[in-house]
Amino acid sequence: MASLGLAHLLVPDIAPVAFAEEPQPLWAVMTAFFLRAIELIAASVATIAFAVIAGAHLRHELRRLSRNASSRAD
Repeated sequence: MASLGLAHLLVPDIAPVAFAEEPQPLWAVMTAFFLRAIELIAASVATIAFAVIAGAHLRHELRRLSRNASSRAD
């Protein structure tokens, strides 16, 4: 989220690609590309972390349900 704010602050209206309608300064294109890469990496790390946490929670719940079912069978 911080990289998005920095992108809007440092390089507004700059596309993180080399070709655009109007010429853009190289430093601005490189900065926009770098900040966009940070955003995408952070989003992928957050997605992976969410999947791991959800999997651990699901595993915990399945074990709890399994224990309850086996204790009722006894």
